[in-house]
Amino acid sequence: MSALTEIIEEAATVVLTLTEGLEREEFLRSRITRPVVTKQLLKIADALAETRDRAGVDMPELDWDAWLAMGPRLAQDDEALWFVIHALTPATL
Repeated sequence: MSALTEIIEEAATVVLTLTEGLEREEFLRSRITRPVVTKQLLKIADALAETRDRAGVDMPELDWDAWLAMGPRLAQDDEALWFVIHALTPATL
């Protein structure tokens, strides 16, 4: 398993574990879970942004464009954050 794959898999697993069963409003109000999840999602987005040219061919199943578009919005946009948690992250694993 490559270092990139390990970073993505580990961060995605943390995100899905911490958000399992949480309703949107409960998650958005969380002072502990939300920052941790956001940090993990940024870790994924940053890793993908840094390696897109090299890994894009090896990982065509990822929605690269969506991850690259959402990365900068995660800390400021609740809709983007919720979308990435429930759509992109599960599809990434």
